[in-house]
Amino acid sequence: MDRIKKLLAAAAAALILASCGNIGGTDPTKITKRPGAPSSAAETESADSEPAETEALTKAAETQKVTAETSPEEEPDEALLKAQETYGKLTQEQKVGQLFIVSVDALETSFTPEEIQSVTVGVTFVDDEMKDALRDFPVGGIVIYEHNNTGEDGLKTMKSDLRKACSLSPFIAVEKEGSVKYDKADPAKALKVTDISGETDAGKAAVEAIKDGADIIALPYDLNAAYSAVLKAVKDGDISEEELERAVMAVLCFKTENEIIK
Repeated sequence: MDRIKKLLAAAAAALILASCGNIGGTDPTKITKRPGAPSSAAETESADSEPAETEALTKAAETQKVTAETSPEEEPDEALLKAQETYGKLTQEQKVGQLFIVSVDALETSFTPEEIQSVTVGVTFVDDEMKDALRDFPVGGIVIYEHNNTGEDGLKTMKSDLRKACSLSPFIAVEKEGSVKYDKADPAKALKVTDISGETDAGKAAVEAIKDGADIIALPYDLNAAYSAVLKAVKDGDISEEELERAVMAVLCFKTENEIIK
């Protein structure tokens, strides 16, 4: 968790520096004379009354210059750089999609909410309808439940087909004996995940989750409604660009650090 916080803090600092330039005034390493120092003979004569102050300032500037030149620069974080690079390549639709982890049954858009939430009825392979759904709703993660699992070979094929259909490598989790386990890393251990599976208004719940600081929206029973509501909120400005970037960068940093994105 601390690692992700440091990555996001570094990203925020980089954005501030990029937009604001040199913050804090004159760079002591670039001082050739203190601000307001004389440049003419008359000014020099006037300044002679302050030799001690001038000398002290000069020595202070030289000391800061030496410190700046000899202090080792911190190496840029590779996971952060990769996450920033990935973020820059994503469309707005793809950014919104990264905020969602869904049931594999939610990708079968012909299913009713009752079928999606069923523990007995479910998909057992990736069909064209599901591939289309992943194109329209490029989600960040998928959960495969026990009723979707036909055995080791079928599960392996399903995972492979899901990854191929996703525009960006997803979280994939599998339920076994009532417990859900992620293939590489559980995002809930480092990110704020809000489960909205029990919410009847999936769209409203998804938007409120992001505005309340969630990084991931989990298991909406109506993916279309939830995704569309968040995308509309972003386009309308109800979810700010800063709120969107904060959440998506948290997801991308976690995925990169855990080699889900390579």
